[in-house]
Amino acid sequence: DKAMAELEQEKGARISKLTLEATALQRKSMLLESDKTALKIRLAEVTSKVKAREAAAFAASAESRQLQSAITKVEEELSQAKAVHDKAMAELEQDKGARISKLTLEATALQRKSMLLESDKTALKTRLAEITMKVKQREA
Repeated sequence: DKAMAELEQEKGARISKLTLEATALQRKSMLLESDKTALKIRLAEVTSKVKAREAAAFAASAESRQLQSAITKVEEELSQAKAVHDKAMAELEQDKGARISKLTLEATALQRKSMLLESDKTALKTRLAEITMKVKQREA
């Protein structure tokens, strides 16, 4: 029982850690998505300025390219964050399955050992009863 409790605690700690990491990655993903939207809005504003102000076209165009580059970078980071998140979730599921299998095997082994010990105990009680009867017969 103690071994099972320790294994269950270890499993819970690993799952909690992976869950926290997954949650952190999910939060980062949401922030990156928000940044991406903000950058797209800003890009739209800059593009509008380019059309409205021909004199500022060169500067606005440069800013537009920078924002597009920033959007691309954010999209890449978002993609990477999603990949890491997916990998963490897959590892969590895999780890959970492996732990359950290991714990099941250990529980089965302990159950078998318990049954063998119970059988030994019964045999020893029977032998003790036999010896006790022989001693009583000899005393009588």
